[in-house]
Amino acid sequence: MLLSVENVTFRYPKASNDALRGVGFSVNAGDFAVLCGLSGCGKSTLLRLIKRELAPFGDLSGRILVDGTDVTSIGSAAYGAENAPAAAKADPTRDRFSAETVGIVLQDPEAQIVTDTVWHELAFGLENLGLPSAVIRRRVAEMAAFFGMESWYHKKTYELSGGQKQLLNLAAVLAMKPKLLLLDEPTAQLDPIAAADFRSVVTRINKDLGVTILMAEHRLEHVLPLANKVLLLDRGELLCDGSPAALAAYLQANAHPMARALPTATRVYLALQGTGVGSAVASEHVNIPLTVRDGRAALLAYSVGKPASASAGKAMSASAGNPSDKPAIAASGVRFRYGKDLPDVLCETSLSVSAGEHYCLLGGNGSGKTTLLSLLAGLKQPYAGSVRLFGKKLSAFAPGTLYRENLAFLPQQPRDVFVETTIREDLLGAFSRAYSHAFPKAAADVVAEGAAADMLTMCERLHITEILLSHPYDVSGGELQKAALAKVLASRPKVLLLDEPAKGIDVNGKGELAAILKELTAEGVAVLSVTHDAEWAAEHADRCGLLFDGEVISEGDPGEFFAGNAFYTTAANRMAGDFFPGVVTCDDLLRALEVSS
Repeated sequence: MLLSVENVTFRYPKASNDALRGVGFSVNAGDFAVLCGLSGCGKSTLLRLIKRELAPFGDLSGRILVDGTDVTSIGSAAYGAENAPAAAKADPTRDRFSAETVGIVLQDPEAQIVTDTVWHELAFGLENLGLPSAVIRRRVAEMAAFFGMESWYHKKTYELSGGQKQLLNLAAVLAMKPKLLLLDEPTAQLDPIAAADFRSVVTRINKDLGVTILMAEHRLEHVLPLANKVLLLDRGELLCDGSPAALAAYLQANAHPMARALPTATRVYLALQGTGVGSAVASEHVNIPLTVRDGRAALLAYSVGKPASASAGKAMSASAGNPSDKPAIAASGVRFRYGKDLPDVLCETSLSVSAGEHYCLLGGNGSGKTTLLSLLAGLKQPYAGSVRLFGKKLSAFAPGTLYRENLAFLPQQPRDVFVETTIREDLLGAFSRAYSHAFPKAAADVVAEGAAADMLTMCERLHITEILLSHPYDVSGGELQKAALAKVLASRPKVLLLDEPAKGIDVNGKGELAAILKELTAEGVAVLSVTHDAEWAAEHADRCGLLFDGEVISEGDPGEFFAGNAFYTTAANRMAGDFFPGVVTCDDLLRALEVSS
């Protein structure tokens, strides 16, 4: 076996609970293993323990062996062992072993890039290993050719799209010829097409090069069909270690929340077999479909001789709210470029969101979605066109009033909104300011008490009370995303701008996020979400739009918007669109089939 994790328990400093408890499993050479679980279950912690250089501080017991070498015994100080022998703290030979044997690609495409050009990024790790120039040149050329980088080989790294940056990170790691490749939700910030390209390359790496893959992911729709082994973590404990079919059976039989993250084909198949959540899966269902292709075949076999449902053909996606006819925020014919001599990123772009409406904007990496949000938030200024909030130009708002109960913006990187050493300090400051503005004559102790109560209520709604004393950098991406949302909601905005709000959040968290946004729209708040998550948009948006070539080229309710698309659509629509036009979510399809999930 290539990787052996033996009874590993880990606790962060000052934490009240273990992040990992008695975790043990093995991964053989050539495996494609998926590590799944809800946000905060310990996926990222485990991957960082395996990648010795990134190991967090804390108390560790147990062993992790990579290719027969115990990585927990080298550089032990990284794991918080203050009295570790000097030889264990600094061993260049073993450091080299870890760097060459284990590679990792993180969730954020920006997090790993350290140089300014593509070719230098590919060479950077090899240069640090001290390899001869001829070897470096050969490996760099090989990686560039394998990944099809010739056309952007000499580009600046800041000029690349998100998908290109993530492919560059992967290529730079592979140039060092690792035996084990760790992937920590690597497609979380990529659009559907870029994510599919990335998964295709990873599959080639596994099958053609024999590199062992361990991918942490909570979105199982596209990765479960790639895996031959699946590991399920829950609150730091390993609950399931087996095949994808075994995982599906376990989740279904135990009514685990991750059952809703199973591929659409799997969920529909189990429902058609009469296997409801909490029911044991019969042993004959070992060939559970995992892909759209196999799901279509199962659906076709089921449909033969059965009459079409009376609801077939109707758009049954997210229930629309009651948006007003008057836009809460609108961009009209805006144009924007990042430099005088650079091309327009946005050209004659128009978009409006009404009070009480949740609008989801989709588009490829680099299409200008985040730029448009920045214009709507007043962080950037268009050189043509206008942005109005409740019919009033943003420039007309008095200083300090635009973001006071009017407009709130959650950026793509949630860490950007935190400035204190603990999440609690940050949130308490935000809620205190909001309470003071709402009740300007209240005494200081009343403000403190009211702000603390409001903060706790919001944290309980988002299930983040357990991380309040943590540093913002010490929690999972999904937990930090929810904490950042809590902070921007403190100001009680009437218009809420969200850049990738569902990124890094598990299936439970996405449902909780959607419920909060639904409550806000019911209160008349206008919500604009930029997202790559077609499934989430289809299920929860009132209206969707596609940004392409600097313009919003398509808009409509989810059933109208996603039906008929090939890439910017959902697995349910790909699987059943021919049978039930307008069906775009798994729940839509189950209703059309008149079965229960």
